[in-house]
Amino acid sequence: MNPSSAEIAIPSYTLQKWQRIVDLLANIVHVPSAVVCKLDPPHYTHYSILASSNSEGNPFPVDDTFSMDIGTFCETVIKSREPLLVINALEDDQWKLAPEIQVGMVSYLGFPVVWPDGRMFGTICVLDDKANRYSDLYQELLLHCRDVLQADLQTLVRFGHELEDQKAHLSELFARVPEAVVMVDGDFRITRVNPEFTKIFGYTAEEAIGQGIKELIALDDRQEEVEGFLYRMFHTGEAFAGETIRRRKDGKHVPVSLICVPVPSNGGGR
Repeated sequence: MNPSSAEIAIPSYTLQKWQRIVDLLANIVHVPSAVVCKLDPPHYTHYSILASSNSEGNPFPVDDTFSMDIGTFCETVIKSREPLLVINALEDDQWKLAPEIQVGMVSYLGFPVVWPDGRMFGTICVLDDKANRYSDLYQELLLHCRDVLQADLQTLVRFGHELEDQKAHLSELFARVPEAVVMVDGDFRITRVNPEFTKIFGYTAEEAIGQGIKELIALDDRQEEVEGFLYRMFHTGEAFAGETIRRRKDGKHVPVSLICVPVPSNGGGR
């Protein structure tokens, strides 16, 4: 179960690193704009600015989006998969109508950035508001920065594969645990149950998911007990065990041994 590289989100710590890269590029190359852009899935008819230098005169803010049919410099790099150097678009018949001219950028140096599987990710580039030949040293610097981005993408894809493998393994363990396991969200609603839960309480996963755990299996005279358990788990982060009684789907009461374990979510909840 390997995730598509195009579906992997770029985490904030990577974006922060790339932001430092474009800031350094703009400063070292002495240009008003250094940018990293990315093709937007799923249709790839647009690309967006992921990182843009905090430099004076930069006309490209983060999250700016461009169509892939208007003839921008980055569009050309993405489609050709080749580096592009434009010294002065105003004096180049091929580029004198380039959209970048409308925001004052007349020269460009950009390199394609690709995912490990060879698909296009986007570009890294620098732009200037005056003619610029971009010395061999600057071109080598930008190429090195491109390689850093591609190495980061390779790491993200590898981590994504490892995470998917771990999820598959945990899902198998979840299904095989010989005790009933139920997961609830911050509103105390069931988000997942294992087959043993269905066997003990009689509710299928489809019937249980989305239901409040108190309403589903707690006895009327045990509501406060359930609230206490849930509050203790969610607000103290404490794992604990207890003995109690719960109700099956058929109304019968069943004694249970509880083990409550808080599990942090991606959003910091449990």
